Amino acid sequence: MAAISIDEWIGVWSIERSFLFETGGAPERFRGQATVTPVGPALYLYSEEGYLEGLDHLIDARQSYWIRPEGSALILSFAPDPGRPDLAPPFTELRSDEEGALVGEHRCGEDRYRGRYRRIGPDDVEIEWSVEGPRKRGRIISRLRRVTDEMGYA
Repeated sequence: MAAISIDEWIGVWSIERSFLFETGGAPERFRGQATVTPVGPALYLYSEEGYLEGLDHLIDARQSYWIRPEGSALILSFAPDPGRPDLAPPFTELRSDEEGALVGEHRCGEDRYRGRYRRIGPDDVEIEWSVEGPRKRGRIISRLRRVTDEMGYA
């Protein structure tokens, strides 16, 4: 299946994410909603809001990324201040692989994260990050489904 283009990301998505760590992480699940919004020429804001299910409690959780298309790549940066894209250094660059998935990697300390974003249906995307390093080892798997109204429109 072809890679999802940035314009196809625009809209609202339900998201479920599982944290499956062998070492260095607690078993957790995130559930919520993700929104991709164009905010300027070649600049998009990806925002998630929801809750993290921990061992015996729920925690409100949110995060945001800037997405900048540059040539054939998508540059992702954390967005600690969604009003200031100039403050956000990139943390990964996603490029299409031979199967049409978007792939990239980044380091967090000595741990290496390898990501793969792949379309599994017209309105379904799976994101998997494998984590290897001295502090953490495991996988983070997210499933995004486009939110539609009762008539099936996005």
